[in-house]
Amino acid sequence: MQFFDFAQDGRFVTPVHAERSAQRRVEAGVRWFGGCGLFVLLLAPACAVLRSADTFVSATAGMEVAWRRHLSKDVLIDKRAREFLSEIDTRRLSPQEFAGAASDGNWVYAGSRSGDFYALDAHSGKVRWRRSLDGPVGAAPLIGSAEGVVFVGTESGTMHALELATGKERWSYATKGAIQTVPAYGEGLLFFSSGEERVYALDAATGRRKWQYDRESPEGFTVRGRGAPFWWQRNLYVGFADGNLVCLSASTGDMVWQKGLSGEAKRFTDVDTTPTVVEGTLYAAAYSGGVYALDPKDGALRWHHDLDGVSSLSVGGGRVILSSSKSGVHCLDDQGHPLWQQEIGRAGELSPPLLVRNMVMVSTTGGGLYIVDAEGGQLAGYFPPGHGATAAPTTDGKQLYLLTNNGYLYAFSMP
Repeated sequence: MQFFDFAQDGRFVTPVHAERSAQRRVEAGVRWFGGCGLFVLLLAPACAVLRSADTFVSATAGMEVAWRRHLSKDVLIDKRAREFLSEIDTRRLSPQEFAGAASDGNWVYAGSRSGDFYALDAHSGKVRWRRSLDGPVGAAPLIGSAEGVVFVGTESGTMHALELATGKERWSYATKGAIQTVPAYGEGLLFFSSGEERVYALDAATGRRKWQYDRESPEGFTVRGRGAPFWWQRNLYVGFADGNLVCLSASTGDMVWQKGLSGEAKRFTDVDTTPTVVEGTLYAAAYSGGVYALDPKDGALRWHHDLDGVSSLSVGGGRVILSSSKSGVHCLDDQGHPLWQQEIGRAGELSPPLLVRNMVMVSTTGGGLYIVDAEGGQLAGYFPPGHGATAAPTTDGKQLYLLTNNGYLYAFSMP
């Protein structure tokens, strides 16, 4: 029996022998046809974790690539350097892209490490407008329909408000730390955190600062990345690198309560997950402390599940989906009981999981986009774009969007 290997740009190429690992066999179920392509879904057997070389996957259905658009400049390598590195895969020199896309169903907004920010037609990928910003874009933007703008932060520390239709700058606000998370919105205020361990609240219409909350950075090692603030019922929830989850008054910035989530850990205590409230329960996690379900009013513990390496989570349909850099994708029920685990092989760093239509979608720096069945944890699909994908997949309910590490934004039509 033969299986298939892939070129890094996603093309379907040469056959290889059956001795390949189960991970390669999973990749074998995906075929890439031409520029538009075909993204083939897979159906795995009953086991939730693909470990054995005897695991087989068969193609059953497809999700088409509607379009793709290159948003970032290629890495330039001197000719002599390229010759010197001829035995090294120079594609590994491609930087990571952290910015996801946001769409209202008609237009798609996305930036990249190049510092350029785009508005694209959601149906064709045609560029509507482009604007050069003051630095790399390292997070997804937020569409502010009420204000008629899109909010986007840069790693140079500036929050921009750009008009949706034209890209004209309405206002900007400069900070001293990199902005690497999507902002939050509530009651006319825009909230975001920066690399200086500070949370800002701005008037979303004018960009004027309402308040800021400062937190001291912990000593020692921390995990790269941070969670975004989350607004709910006039409160703002945000995690910090010192292992604490803090609830702030959204109107004043005063602390309502705080809770330590890192337990006895002395390093890598970061609360890098973006908190979320679903059906009256607040969910958050610390990298070295596990997952917590809390009362959003006072932080009282409802349940705790010990799991190392959690960097992000998603909640919906009675399930808590977790991305762990150490053990893959996990699913708990809404009482904290484990349901399944999908290790996803040697895929590298995992993005925040996207839960949509009973599917869990997660991108990886060392692979591509993986689709996992939310019910049983079976690996249901894989898309190898080449160079991997660090940015999280996003959706507007009609299409799925993914920015890959080689700077291509893909739009997939969803069945």
